Amino acid sequence: MASALAAAGSSVVLTGRSGARAESVAAGLPGAAGVEMDVRDESSVARAVDRAWSRLGGIDMLVNNAGIGMRTVNPRLMTEPQGF
Repeated sequence: MASALAAAGSSVVLTGRSGARAESVAAGLPGAAGVEMDVRDESSVARAVDRAWSRLGGIDMLVNNAGIGMRTVNPRLMTEPQGF
């Protein structure tokens, strides 16, 4: 998603628990930035939103991908698939 948005000319901020990893991945995308954020920690989320807002001058879209697998959402995914 981030690659496609960046390639289309959007400004993108990638987040992750590892700020270094987010920055490393962002370095491979045109105009992207990486920011540390742990979705389990409200203050971490607030800091990341502030950084993204400052970098972008606002936020137009959020793609929520907290990194949990579909088997966490539905343990019977392979035998009883259902929409997320």
